Amino acid sequence: MKRNIMTFLLMLSFMGYKGYALDWIDEHLDDREPAPEGVPSADGLPHESDLQAERSSPVVPDNIEEPRLETQRVEVLEEKREDRVFVTDFSQIELQHAMNLERLSLSTQAHAAYNRAIDVAALKGDEALLQALLARAGFYLRHRDLDGAESDYRTAIELVAVERRYALADYVAREYAHQGFWEESLPWYSRKIAADPKSIVGYTERAYAYVKINRYRTALWDYDMALSLAKEQDTKERIEFERAKLYFALGDRERADASFARSPQSAPYLRVRSEFYRSQNRNQEAIDAYAQLITEEPKFASDHALRGEWQALRGEHALARESFNKAIELAPEDASIVARRAHFLMEQGDYENALRDYSRAIALQPDVAHRYAERARLLEKKGDLLLAIADFSRAIDLEPTRAFRYNERAAAYQRQGQVQLALNDYAQALRLDSGNVTAQRGWAELQRHQ
Repeated sequence: MKRNIMTFLLMLSFMGYKGYALDWIDEHLDDREPAPEGVPSADGLPHESDLQAERSSPVVPDNIEEPRLETQRVEVLEEKREDRVFVTDFSQIELQHAMNLERLSLSTQAHAAYNRAIDVAALKGDEALLQALLARAGFYLRHRDLDGAESDYRTAIELVAVERRYALADYVAREYAHQGFWEESLPWYSRKIAADPKSIVGYTERAYAYVKINRYRTALWDYDMALSLAKEQDTKERIEFERAKLYFALGDRERADASFARSPQSAPYLRVRSEFYRSQNRNQEAIDAYAQLITEEPKFASDHALRGEWQALRGEHALARESFNKAIELAPEDASIVARRAHFLMEQGDYENALRDYSRAIALQPDVAHRYAERARLLEKKGDLLLAIADFSRAIDLEPTRAFRYNERAAAYQRQGQVQLALNDYAQALRLDSGNVTAQRGWAELQRHQ
């Protein structure tokens, strides 16, 4: 019996680590960098064997700590040739009328107006009809009518010449992604790749969407394909950085280490790399990575925050606190810097001040899911399980398709003794990601203890 209890507690510990690791993905997902194009040909779709492996391969991150940092969004845009950019033109009078009704929240009247606009556009020719279909599809997306949107988008792509399909597929994929419909964006990213199999950015963007729906290994497949296509060293290094982040979050430290070594040796890459070192208790290497980023005379808030993280790694906690305070003095509205100080304070055991900082960061940016999860973990440390569950629930509201969010809340429910609610969350995690090992084990353990 004692052995079963110990196994159960260890499993809860691993769940916490997995949440930290996957929030690490969230903190750094937007560091993704589409690469330049102009590379050899390749097929566009994953093999069925890859998808099967995704479903069946266990993913159990081991002892990965929550990262202490957030990086700015780093984006290298591909060179946009005219034929690669799809331009919308919703200037038709009928469309303007429909859009005005939608802005007034008159959805029924707006829908009827979009329908009339399509009837009028059909008489004007294919281009007018195309624009009207795209406008109505956008209306459907904003009102969560995925069937209606997909029907209009499919009709639209049949109206364009083959040479415009890359641009239109790119436009539609981005529209779905912008609304958070990552699963629905995937076929359109695949159409984009099929229209131009040389598109490195097609693979990297589809990889980004796969990560958003818990398909981490398939995302790695796409990054591998992008890497095989890349010619420029700079492009290869940036793709290696994306692979390293995923390997890190999946607990494959050996591959993560190798990919980080092939990543760019500049900020913000070194900040992320230092987190990898820190997660393995390789503190000196983490310190050395930070040392390359530190300026002798910091001027900006980000400089002081970097120095604070570096000083904390070196055990200079009083100096680190001063640096974080200076960073926030210079940028009091920067939610990222406030959250970074919160994590520092939490590590120092200053829970009350950490809680104030997390709450302030959330007030500054209320729609960032991982901040609620971070505050929830702090609340768990304080023993405030009800408040922690409320924060985990808010993170789920913001990211309802992320399986690991349900695992985290399930673990909190378990600690509170709410077994059925924990089972419900594990079941939802498995519906989203049938191969999710944490959810499988959590479900099995709860069944054994009932």
